[in-house]
Amino acid sequence: MQHISKAKKSGTAWRHANIGRLLNNAVRRFEARVLELMSERGHEETRIAHVSLTRNLDVEGTRLTELARRASMSKQAMGELVDQCAELGLVDRIADPSDGRARIVKFTRAGLIWLNAFRDAVDVAEREMRAELGKAAMDAIRRDIADQLDPLVRRPYHKQKTRPKNAVGRAKSLGLREHEGGVDAVVARDRAQSARRRILVAGTIGTAIEWYDFFIYGLIAPLVFDQLFFPKFDQLTATLAVLCSAISATVWAASPSCCARSS
Repeated sequence: MQHISKAKKSGTAWRHANIGRLLNNAVRRFEARVLELMSERGHEETRIAHVSLTRNLDVEGTRLTELARRASMSKQAMGELVDQCAELGLVDRIADPSDGRARIVKFTRAGLIWLNAFRDAVDVAEREMRAELGKAAMDAIRRDIADQLDPLVRRPYHKQKTRPKNAVGRAKSLGLREHEGGVDAVVARDRAQSARRRILVAGTIGTAIEWYDFFIYGLIAPLVFDQLFFPKFDQLTATLAVLCSAISATVWAASPSCCARSS
């Protein structure tokens, strides 16, 4: 209690009194009591980290990736826990009956005995908490957590899409209501206009580069290519031959037969 009183004086009491900290303290105390009971029953090897695996492991077996997802851990970290529990003889990796290429983690016979002992320890710790808090308080806690907090925790998190700051104002100026999707309509229209602008700019740049290529070829053709490829012709005939050859090559390259050969 001394550190709490100091926190109040220093203005940092919120660090010890917020709901997340209080719930975490309750969970740590409950789990510490469960591990103590497990140790009394001959399972001194059990660590709190192992519970992150066992509480998410189905009796019929679960894939490692699913275990990691349920525990909000990386696959590598969950793999280390599986290795530790496998060394203790609690779990084993076996072939997945539904997919021979995959493997699942499953309780061993000793692991199922451990699981039953863990259930008994949880029941004892819960009865002790009920006796300490009182039946009415314990029932209220269980009811509120089951009805309110548990669905909230299990609900998948979706990051809210950001909207431009001026979208709400422009929607109101157009007579569109936010609750009827007016802001979303404005945002969608802005994105469509932005996409059209990008297409227009990209097409303009591509066309400019293409015409620049034509200009360079047309400039070099009468100066170099006529004498290089058609030295026996006069300059006018050689230039026309170069241009006609370029046109013929372009038409042939774009023809379906050429495309079919290349594919």
